[in-house]
Amino acid sequence: MVRFVLPRIKSAPPLRIAAAWRRLAMMALLSLPATVLLNSPARADVTVALTPSPALVAPGATFELDITVTEAGSTFNGFDAYLQFDPLALTFLGFSPISLQQGSLITSACSNTFHRFKVSHDSLTITDVLLCNGVDVTGPGQLYRLQFRASSLEQITHVVFLPGLQFYEAGTYVNPSHSTDAQVQIGNPVAVGPGPAPFARLGLRASRNPFHHRTEFLVDSSGGEGESLIVYDISGKPVRHLESGVSTVGKHTVTWDGRTDSGGQAPAGVYVARLTAEGRVATTRVALLR
Repeated sequence: MVRFVLPRIKSAPPLRIAAAWRRLAMMALLSLPATVLLNSPARADVTVALTPSPALVAPGATFELDITVTEAGSTFNGFDAYLQFDPLALTFLGFSPISLQQGSLITSACSNTFHRFKVSHDSLTITDVLLCNGVDVTGPGQLYRLQFRASSLEQITHVVFLPGLQFYEAGTYVNPSHSTDAQVQIGNPVAVGPGPAPFARLGLRASRNPFHHRTEFLVDSSGGEGESLIVYDISGKPVRHLESGVSTVGKHTVTWDGRTDSGGQAPAGVYVARLTAEGRVATTRVALLR
């Protein structure tokens, strides 16, 4: 009889504790000594990307993004992944049953898996583990499938990997892992009639994130009338109007000092900066710490 003892974890984040339980579950299923698994040397690496990128989709269209292992690397038999998207630009639809979200790299290797999936209004949590004894996989190949519906507004948005991406091999960490996010361009790929090109340049990112007192938004625009940069709280309520009017062609910086339009200090939390120009939109998220 093999006994497994959960390692002592002091003040660990809930996701880390959950990951520890999952690793122990895999140990029991594979009937291997815990001490051997936990002390095994780390593997090389795994490289994944959200594909295709850029994804060109029509307004209101349903489309698929895949988590793809892009090249041959370390073998693994399980992974945890956390992703985030802008709910103002994309709606997650998923597949039914959710087992259809598992990629061919997983389903072709083993029919018995530990698969857990959770969706919130702007993020996805995925755990997928092969439970066939001695079975593992490597790339390249399709790891997981995600289905979204685009908004009706032409814009550029992103689906990104959050910290916490982790691969496992029989309960041991496979490190490091490398990930590439996806850019989604919503609009008609073929410009018809007069008007701006649907995918004219428009970029937005924060140079300091998270921040305490001020952050700088780096704006990259091909120009146009009616450009605005507004900071919203997580519920979608405008907090600070930073820029409005004719845009500056090229790159420039806009500073937010963490204050509201009325001059008061915005509370600590996550905010969404939304850059709009001639029907195109770019967004980025920042965390304000107090």
